[in-house]
Amino acid sequence: MWSESRAIIRLRRMMAAPRECLYLYGDPAYHCTFGVCVPFRTPTGGHLNADEVRFNRHLFCERISIEHAFGDSWRQ
Repeated sequence: MWSESRAIIRLRRMMAAPRECLYLYGDPAYHCTFGVCVPFRTPTGGHLNADEVRFNRHLFCERISIEHAFGDSWRQ
């Protein structure tokens, strides 16, 4: 669906202009690519550092907000 949407082409075009960067949130099933931000994965046998944990928490909170907004739009 990501490839078919051609979203990456639109993102590249938008970010070529001198303005604030825009990133899409991708859940852990996606991989990090141009314009897509995904949570840090815990390395095998390792741990995330404090900044990575904080970043993941922030993304998780945003994801919940977005999912609630989608849920509200489907009920209408």
